[in-house]
Amino acid sequence: MMQSPFSIVVGFFSFINPFHKGFSRKEEVIYCSRRQGPTGLWEKLPRLHYHLFNLGKQYLLKTDLELQVAKIDPSKKSLVLITDDARASLAGRSLGSLVEELKSEFNIVVVYLHENPRKIRVWRDVVTIGPLERGDLGAVVSEEIKSLRKLSELESVMAASLECGEVLPNVWELEIPILHYIPEFLPTLRLVERLQKSCRDSTLQLFPSEGIRAKAVALAGIEDDRRLRVLESAGSEGFISELKRLAVDARSLLAEEKKQCSEIKETGFLDTRYAYPQIEVTGDRPIRDYLAAWRSGWKPRKPCPGFHPGVYRDHHKGLQVDPMVDFIQQGKPDGPWMAEAMGEVAAEWLKVKSGKVGKKNSEIRAALHLHLHYTEGIEELLRKIKASRTKTDLFISTTSEEGKVRVKVMLAKNRMTCCELAVFPNRGRDIGPFLTGFGLKLFSDYEIVGHLHSKKSPHAHDDYLQNWVEFLEKGLVGKVGGMMDVILDKMTSDPSIGIIYPDDPGCFGWEGNYSYGKQLLEKMGLDSPQSDASMNFPVGTMFWARTAALKPLIDLNLQWVDYPEEPIPIDGSMLHAMERIFGILPGLCGFRTVVTQVEGVSR
Repeated sequence: MMQSPFSIVVGFFSFINPFHKGFSRKEEVIYCSRRQGPTGLWEKLPRLHYHLFNLGKQYLLKTDLELQVAKIDPSKKSLVLITDDARASLAGRSLGSLVEELKSEFNIVVVYLHENPRKIRVWRDVVTIGPLERGDLGAVVSEEIKSLRKLSELESVMAASLECGEVLPNVWELEIPILHYIPEFLPTLRLVERLQKSCRDSTLQLFPSEGIRAKAVALAGIEDDRRLRVLESAGSEGFISELKRLAVDARSLLAEEKKQCSEIKETGFLDTRYAYPQIEVTGDRPIRDYLAAWRSGWKPRKPCPGFHPGVYRDHHKGLQVDPMVDFIQQGKPDGPWMAEAMGEVAAEWLKVKSGKVGKKNSEIRAALHLHLHYTEGIEELLRKIKASRTKTDLFISTTSEEGKVRVKVMLAKNRMTCCELAVFPNRGRDIGPFLTGFGLKLFSDYEIVGHLHSKKSPHAHDDYLQNWVEFLEKGLVGKVGGMMDVILDKMTSDPSIGIIYPDDPGCFGWEGNYSYGKQLLEKMGLDSPQSDASMNFPVGTMFWARTAALKPLIDLNLQWVDYPEEPIPIDGSMLHAMERIFGILPGLCGFRTVVTQVEGVSR
């Protein structure tokens, strides 16, 4: 019930009183399940919410487990069961019968998610938490388990359905055995993603039959390894023995992971600022994230610029360990999984391996194409291009006369000129203007071409997009044009380089673009990588390239009608396939790829 205005005022002053008993500005307050904690803005201010609306109810600041501490026997190990259905069954057992079987051996803690309070069962000798419905459920469950570990040794945590996986990321951070039982699932995108996330967060995935296990492997594309088990129905004694054995196996896998973390940490091969810039570097957390992502296939990342674990794995079938771990153990061998990574300092790059200097910049013809469908915020990019030491012929395309006028004004303001400023149809995004609009001239008159474009996306957050644009521009042009100079010096000196682009830490394959890519490559008379192949390519379609390395593309003689009409989906189109082909083609034409990295810039 809402407090009176007087109580709210008293509560507010109680909140700001630094002498309030037990008050700590660093303390995290976790509201427990059945009391339905704060939501929305109040989630960020839980202690203020407590003092304003729950004045005097000190028990609200305790976990449910702390309130039921008398039910915990310190001499027994504890088992946590997480369920979103009070009538759920696990390996042929109802939740009630499962608890009755197990409570003689373990302290049992049952966590209810999204359940009607009238349906849940409360045992006199079993800790009951929930139902949890609002707020950060994972954080609440994590706090409950932390409270439990202070009282008793933890055997394992068992989640009893695919939907229960939503709280596992927080539990995973505690580095404890997690057994995730998945009775059944539908082949929908959302549930397949949940399967991959479960593989990332759980120590063992358990299925009721081999058929469902095989279905999970096929749909989610996860590795069919010893982390995927079948848990069949058995007698009470046999079932408890099996759970104990699974917990032992889970602890063994956690120990192996810890050993791998140590090996990776010792080499320093994982650049956490590059791979996980959003994660605060504490302990082994970034390394564990990296290993879990590659194990599950859920948003895997590269460990550092120049090495692609997926390509390494594709060339080493049947690996029993993480591809980066194997790469380190094998002495970091060279191969197609490696690309030279270059920064902004070009001291030694003006010489090729033979010691001879290649063409000077003045002897090579280079052009830069800018496609500016959106003209907002590109003045800074123009200033960086102007500040570069190397002068290239500038080609600019827009999709409207209004845009053309705005570009003319910006060019005049910065005292810049361009060879051509053209308005093209809004077909083919930035690729159509590059290949069909200016393609014949760029590919016949120039040896090296740069390709950049303005980015704006309705499906991306502003901060995310701005970070991506900064990552691409600084990796291709530089803070004041320096990277552009380095790239052109590098390509001028080394004719073996076919393409240079920023090395995106994300790892991608064909995704939903294989059929489009295969068709285009076959038209060029080239073999396509397999549908499940990992690949390196300029994510975002911005790069510097040698025209000879992309010649098969221009030979397709694509016309405007060949490109799909807007709106184009987020993924799964001819243009997304071509984005990947820009990365594939140079290698097929006998050229090598170089990637860029700029200190302090990642995404």
